[in-house]
Amino acid sequence: MDYRKLSKTARLLLALASKVAEQGLDITEALLTSGGSVRRLAKNMADLDREEYDSAFYGLRRSGLIRKVNENQFLITPKGIAKARLIEIGLIDRSRRKWGGKWFLVSFDIPESRRSERGIFRSAVKRMGFVGLQKSLFIAPFADLEKLAQLRDYLGIADYVTFFVAETSPFDDDGQLRRKFDL
Repeated sequence: MDYRKLSKTARLLLALASKVAEQGLDITEALLTSGGSVRRLAKNMADLDREEYDSAFYGLRRSGLIRKVNENQFLITPKGIAKARLIEIGLIDRSRRKWGGKWFLVSFDIPESRRSERGIFRSAVKRMGFVGLQKSLFIAPFADLEKLAQLRDYLGIADYVTFFVAETSPFDDDGQLRRKFDL
């Protein structure tokens, strides 16, 4: 992936998330020590000047991807980490991809005897940016269903997993979902 083609906000978010991952921190411990250290990180990893950094940092805060804990500390929120993962695997990149108005759904009913496979599959679905609508029904605005189908087949659970591509009915409002995915 060419990070220079990403928006400045996406580059900053990826730099912050990679720093958290590099340190092996859990999301609850993902505190960034100060605005100054974040600014240096942005300059070194995201190639942003001061004005670009200020704009990107404000955008991340406004979107709820990071939040101020106190005067000298910021936290990458779970939403921020999830969005960074989506950008990293190419599922979200506003500079290259626009949402086509279609929702990707994954439905599964994997029996208890296949608990391990169910857990692996559910984790993969979440890592790919899907969010749960119900216990075994997940939705996302972008998806690589081919990768999920390969995993499903590899795990031997094809009989229990179904993919759907859907549009919202003109009689319904998907505004809440679009806000959830920042579309």
